Amino acid sequence: MGVKTVVWGGETNTEQRLMADATEQLLEELWGIAVDEKGNQTICDQLYSAISATGRRPQDWEEWRTRYPLDSLRTALGSAASNGEWYKTITAGELVGGAVVKALPQLAGTNLAETLDKLRNFAYRD
Repeated sequence: MGVKTVVWGGETNTEQRLMADATEQLLEELWGIAVDEKGNQTICDQLYSAISATGRRPQDWEEWRTRYPLDSLRTALGSAASNGEWYKTITAGELVGGAVVKALPQLAGTNLAETLDKLRNFAYRD
């Protein structure tokens, strides 16, 4: 019907795509934004549930990174961020957007960067 759509690859939502493609530095920055928004305990609790972990829950980003492989963390972070609505306020969304824009040169070739480029082209060139 002539409607143009732009969707994330892999049937992911925004948080899942963001976590899947983010650099390690960006993941750490996104963690900080989430902690500032929701609190460290809430973020750790939600991630612990999403990763289906057992044993003592890690207490901060560094402990999570040391204890779990990055690939399993990415998947759990995407689920926890989405379900916990980590970035669903205007302030958090603006901070995430700024962090992603700053990281875009390092994200070249990812689905995140390519899809954002499609959105920019749609908004400013079509």
